[in-house]
Amino acid sequence: MTERAHYARAKAEFERLSELAGADREAALEAITQTDPELARELRRLFQASGHNLASLDAAPAEAVPRFPRYRVIREIGRGGMGRVWLGERDDGGFRGQVAIKQIYRESWNAADERRFLRERQILASLDHPHIARLIDGGHDEHGRPFLATWFVDGQPITRYCETHALDLRARLVLLRKLGDAVAHAHRQLVVHRDIKPANILVDGQGEPRLLDFGIAAVLDGDSTATTAGSPAPLTLRYAAPEQILGERSAIACDIHALGCLMYELIAGEPPHADAGAAALMHAIVHEMPPAPSVAARRLGRAIPSRDLDAICLRALRKRPQERYLSVDDWNADLGRALAGEPVQARRGERGYAARRWLRRRWPWLAAAASLLALVSYHLVSINRQLAAVARERDRAAELADFTITVYQSASPAEIRAEKVSALGLLDRAAARLEDPTAEADQSPATRAAVVASLGHVYYEIGVRDRAARQFERALALFETATPLPEDDIALHQRYLAMALYGQDRAEEALQWIERALARRARLGDTGSDIYAGLIRAAAVYASSLDQVDRASDYYARAIASLENQLPQSGNELSTTLGNAASLDLQLGRVDQAEQRIARAREHLDPGYTLHYRTDLFLRRLQAKVLGARGRYDQALPLLREARDEARARMGENHPDLLLFANDHGLLLTDAGRLDEAGPAFDEALAVARRNGGGRRLTGVRAARARWLIAQERHGEAADELAAVLAERARAPQRDRRSTAYERVALAFARCRTGQAGAADELAVLLRGAEAQSVAQRSSTADDFARWQQACAAQAAAAQAAAAPPQ
Repeated sequence: MTERAHYARAKAEFERLSELAGADREAALEAITQTDPELARELRRLFQASGHNLASLDAAPAEAVPRFPRYRVIREIGRGGMGRVWLGERDDGGFRGQVAIKQIYRESWNAADERRFLRERQILASLDHPHIARLIDGGHDEHGRPFLATWFVDGQPITRYCETHALDLRARLVLLRKLGDAVAHAHRQLVVHRDIKPANILVDGQGEPRLLDFGIAAVLDGDSTATTAGSPAPLTLRYAAPEQILGERSAIACDIHALGCLMYELIAGEPPHADAGAAALMHAIVHEMPPAPSVAARRLGRAIPSRDLDAICLRALRKRPQERYLSVDDWNADLGRALAGEPVQARRGERGYAARRWLRRRWPWLAAAASLLALVSYHLVSINRQLAAVARERDRAAELADFTITVYQSASPAEIRAEKVSALGLLDRAAARLEDPTAEADQSPATRAAVVASLGHVYYEIGVRDRAARQFERALALFETATPLPEDDIALHQRYLAMALYGQDRAEEALQWIERALARRARLGDTGSDIYAGLIRAAAVYASSLDQVDRASDYYARAIASLENQLPQSGNELSTTLGNAASLDLQLGRVDQAEQRIARAREHLDPGYTLHYRTDLFLRRLQAKVLGARGRYDQALPLLREARDEARARMGENHPDLLLFANDHGLLLTDAGRLDEAGPAFDEALAVARRNGGGRRLTGVRAARARWLIAQERHGEAADELAAVLAERARAPQRDRRSTAYERVALAFARCRTGQAGAADELAVLLRGAEAQSVAQRSSTADDFARWQQACAAQAAAAQAAAAPPQ
């Protein structure tokens, strides 16, 4: 360890242990002895020395008030181990106003400390900025001890000020920008502060920040490296940069790192690294990147900063100085861009990022009317993610805007005023126009494909999945004719087509499209991008629906690992993937793992994401199922009802996803024993399923309703329902095998309870079968199976006893 690093650690440990007394301090010293005996011995010597009077200090009263030329001391306002600060005012008729007079203890400072103090006075004399406490005067007191006088700032440390005044995120960023201006000014004067921390930034009564204490500042030499004479300068460990910890020569990058630490604390509510002892803190600063500020803010229940702010903060905190911002001006400029909603340099290089920002700022110009605003906005955000070049995205955005206007022009004003045309009707007219090969013949294939795909996205979002699939197929055909081939567009729309097919209960076809897309990306050498990870997640969902459980689990593990490597930009995709994996966990009875994944999903979900509400509703539904699996129905039912009502309000009563909420509500009510309330929930789920064409989802709702009928002991009706369900399952033998095994056992039980001959034996055979045992081992159905077996056995025994001749 270098001399600087050793000094920093010893100072930090001495300050920490100084707050302890007696047995607590001794225990802490013993702990240090186990890892660093030399440091422990040095600390013991320091504490021993501090316990004795020193002759040089005894010579003068400890609380003696010095006398300064031209100034009258009012009171002491601060002190440290090396000096004191007094509040004073001019008493010779000159400058009027209060000043802060800083003075050193000559008896306790060495020559290097005094040189630092005199250099601080020289540095302050060279700085003139409204957010730096300006030097007013300097000189020596009556005993020849040096002092300096600066503006007196009557304020609070910036972190405390933000909390006591409950400043919102934007107001905190404005304060940071003003501070950044001050630090940048110092750098332009070739001065590096090297100790930027909340205690050195006071915010006054007018809400203006003032940078104080250039006591360990350094002057830059010709190659922008900070130089200072004498022994290593003290520093505050929590805000130190890695190069300061390592004792390397520091430059302006250490101030940028400190600003990053301060920014993190102001927007996340806690410092970037936990203060768990000096050794652990030093290791974290040098070797560990902190989580994104948004992750910490979400955990603490604070306002969630955007991904732009995450990127700005984390860039300032990078371990290698050359990977941070080149200057504080650059950092400050990025903060300004974030405040203005413009693209930030910290995220430069992300696919489609600049164009997404461009479109977000110009969205009012692109929106043709409010009724389609939400529908088209989703498409614009989705399409922008596919494009690599800003110019190309602008061309497509312009075409989409023209297309939106054309959609409205297809209806007459009289039709619109008379409400004779619906949004769906307008979309169908637009689709018919796009089918005309002569329409927009001057468009490039890629641009025309983007317009066609936009229609597919809108159809998909309103739940018309068959028409969405048609548009995605047409878009893919057009993309395949473009030069050069837009491979990212092709992969994304293969996935969108698979989603539309899956929504029509065509999971086998959906999985085929995804596997085709995965093979194509692998041939291109892409097995680590967000596009590839999204394809893997889709494969997991479709494999799970086909009862390929092990294959689905493997796909989920690969997708999660890939997306975690791409944080923070992959946060929303990771949230959805973790939610899907948690859903599979619940089906397999892995409740603890499901809950852990739901919590991780929430950590990474960005509230600014366009479809945030969809993922949020999905996670709330899963959390309710977790609570229900644990028997906590008093918490599960209100949570699910709230999510169901919001889903109905946002998506409409006919949206196919609404039946998931209604069906789960019915199952939870059944498990809670509230059977009268469960019936209407299943009725709602059945109605939504039928309005959307029936299919596999309708079969699933009928199976769930049969479980409710069994709980009501309406075994005859349950048997009829389950027989119909199993007949439907037989038409797709590769799907729903776990559901089918459960339903066969349930049907045998229902028949047994109705007294059907041989049903009890059939139930016993099924329960001994490998398929039913596998289902029971992997899920929560074991309780149902055990209860049904006991009920049938008791019924058979009672019947047998009744039929036996009297003894």
